[in-house]
Amino acid sequence: MIRKTLAGAAAVALTFTVAGCGDDAAPDDAVTSSLTCPSATGGAVTLVVGARGNTPQPDLPTEILDLVRVAAKSGRKIHVIRVDGQPSVALAATFRSEEKNDARNARNLDNFVTQTLAVVQRLQPKVAEADGLAALAEAGRVTPAGGTVVFIDSGLPTTGPLSFTNVAMFGAEPADVSAFLTAEELMPKLSDRAVVFVGVGNTADPQPELNEKLRKRVTAIWHTVVKDAGATCVEDLPTASRRTAVDYPVPVSVVALPKPVQFGRCGTTVLADSDSVGFVVGTARLREPEEGRKVLRQLADQLSTGGQRVLLVGVTSSEGRRARNEELSRQRAAAIKAELVNLGIDAERIRTRGDGPGGRYFRNDRNRDGALVPSAAARNRAVVVELTCPTS
Repeated sequence: MIRKTLAGAAAVALTFTVAGCGDDAAPDDAVTSSLTCPSATGGAVTLVVGARGNTPQPDLPTEILDLVRVAAKSGRKIHVIRVDGQPSVALAATFRSEEKNDARNARNLDNFVTQTLAVVQRLQPKVAEADGLAALAEAGRVTPAGGTVVFIDSGLPTTGPLSFTNVAMFGAEPADVSAFLTAEELMPKLSDRAVVFVGVGNTADPQPELNEKLRKRVTAIWHTVVKDAGATCVEDLPTASRRTAVDYPVPVSVVALPKPVQFGRCGTTVLADSDSVGFVVGTARLREPEEGRKVLRQLADQLSTGGQRVLLVGVTSSEGRRARNEELSRQRAAAIKAELVNLGIDAERIRTRGDGPGGRYFRNDRNRDGALVPSAAARNRAVVVELTCPTS
């Protein structure tokens, strides 16, 4: 029989027990998982599920179903945590079968896995928005050492310290994010736990679709966070993205994506370091030379048809030594000038300046505790283009 009891209003505790026992109980020959992380299966499994708007309806790929099956047959607890504005445990389940008949034991196990899948597919949000970091923290709390946390969500929180409603988060350095969470004591506790990400970057209407570059940035942030939180291994399991929206009554903000650079005939344009015209960390070398030159070609075309004067202003975050940052900002402004000259623009029309962590374009990038705020730091890392049109 299946026994279900409510644990408060937040979770369902489910135990599958069948009467009868004997020496001919089913042997431990459960299917093994094809995942490389965790390296050894059989530990507890916690499913962190994005039951919210703007994401595809949650599902469990075969690899994850196998992981659940092995854990269940080993008598380990299966948890399901909903990702919403205040993540909570939706299910705590343990499988037990004491049948003498191997076929019945196998059927009971199949039923248990099927019911766990049904909980995931029917999961509903309770609180507006989505806090993926808090969900990971809850997973770390309920998952015993040796277990696996499976994160099934777009990876775009809309509240909490990793909220992507601030578009600058897409440009944040993963190491900065991890350092900030550590400094603020917000890092989830994942020591001796494996973490598998499923479908990070997958979205559904009305959330715009992420391109490959944005997917990689979001994935890199999450991977860095869980590694620095002590995870024994991290794996990414991509899945096909279904754009069909799930109609949930609980609202979730739509995350705006970074806009492509556009140059006006006159005025100011920011070349953010996170865009195509960005630099290898700590250097004045373009990170994506071909893509960066495509953007600068647009600027060169604009300049070739007018008499604008150009000022390139390098800006940096406040991280590191000020003198080094000022020098780096000058070098980066000079690098953009060199590219424009190579594209046919007269060097006499272009001036450069390096403001480092200061000047009119710099904004404070530290919080009250003095910790570097990743999104603010990303916004400061830029070369600003000022185009001044002739007055006559």
